[in-house]
Amino acid sequence: MTSFLEQAQRAVARGLEFARAEGVPMAIVVIDEHASVAAAARMDGTRPSTYDVTLAKANTALQLRAPTARLKEAIAAENQIALSQLLDRIVFIGGGLPIEQAGRFAGAIGAGGASEERDAECARACLEAFHG
Repeated sequence: MTSFLEQAQRAVARGLEFARAEGVPMAIVVIDEHASVAAAARMDGTRPSTYDVTLAKANTALQLRAPTARLKEAIAAENQIALSQLLDRIVFIGGGLPIEQAGRFAGAIGAGGASEERDAECARACLEAFHG
C-alpha cells in the first residue's frame, strides 16, 4: 500500500507539471488529517505570500470539508469574515480541495499562484495524482 507521504509527493509533482505546462509559477501544498504539511513546493517567481495563502486554502478545505471554490459561493460574505476571524488559516479562495480516503477526510490539497480557476484546476490534477 502506498503511504500518504508518497501520495502527497506524487500530487505535488503533478501540480508542478501543471504549473510548468501553464507557464505560471505556483505553490502546491498537501496536508494530512492533522493539518500538518506532508509535501509542498513553491516555484521560483511566486509572490512571497503565495505559499501562505496556498496553505490556508488546504487548511480551509480540510477544516470545512469542502472545496474552497464551493465554500466561497455557498457562504455569505459576512459569515466568511466571521469564520476567518474565528479559525486560523481560513480563506475563501478557489484552489483548495479535501482529500477523502476510505470514507474519511484524510487531508487536503492547496494550489495557488495563478487565477482561482487555474488554481482549482491544478488542485484537481493534484487530487487525481494523489489517488493515482
